Amino acid sequence: MIEALTWLASQLWGIAIGVVTSLIVFMILNIFSIQENARFKLTYLGRYLVKRIRNPLIDVRYRAKSRNLEEKNFIIGSLMQDLKRRMTQNGFTWKSEHGNTIKFEGAIGGSKFELALSPSYITEENGSDELAVDYLECEYYIIKCKYNDFTSNLLDLVQIFRKLENCLMEIIGNWTGESLECEVNRMYEFTGVLKELEMSSLHGTISKKYKIELFEKKLLAYGNVESEMASALKKIITFYL
Repeated sequence: MIEALTWLASQLWGIAIGVVTSLIVFMILNIFSIQENARFKLTYLGRYLVKRIRNPLIDVRYRAKSRNLEEKNFIIGSLMQDLKRRMTQNGFTWKSEHGNTIKFEGAIGGSKFELALSPSYITEENGSDELAVDYLECEYYIIKCKYNDFTSNLLDLVQIFRKLENCLMEIIGNWTGESLECEVNRMYEFTGVLKELEMSSLHGTISKKYKIELFEKKLLAYGNVESEMASALKKIITFYL
């Protein structure tokens, strides 16, 4: 009860600060003659201060896919048992198993995470009832990733993934198709002609390195997570969240 009241008070305080900050920025921008770049910086500063105070949650998920495993002739049942054994031996805590998905949890640095391994499979050509593994997909979920901890949480996530890579390198090999998804209440709102034409997303490249897609309620980034990417994504979230 006390925790809920504390959270509510912090949210109300954040909203109040946000309204006051927005009014101050609005007055400055409309009373004084300010260049466009300075206008953007003032607007960004106002939104940054609000985020720092409110410290909202950001739903962060990181996905990676193995290379094609068909030639390894894995049988799904035995592979899942082997994955579970190797993961638990390397410090990952088994959480649950549902269908052909096994889930683990753990912590590293200041980040708590959940991890799910799910195989894609095909039917054996020899008529056997056994299912052969085509590839393996991995998804991480950072538990309670808050705005102020966003960058450090992402860098912790990199360590988690590298640990998994080393753990499964012998049987899985390298991973590919890495992507990061950040879901928020409203990332970006399409207005005017874009809304009328039912535009669903925008895409582009950050620093000529990272491909991103911007949706109304989420942001997708493709590539290896590193400090430069984390910093760029936090700036986008700061302005649009």
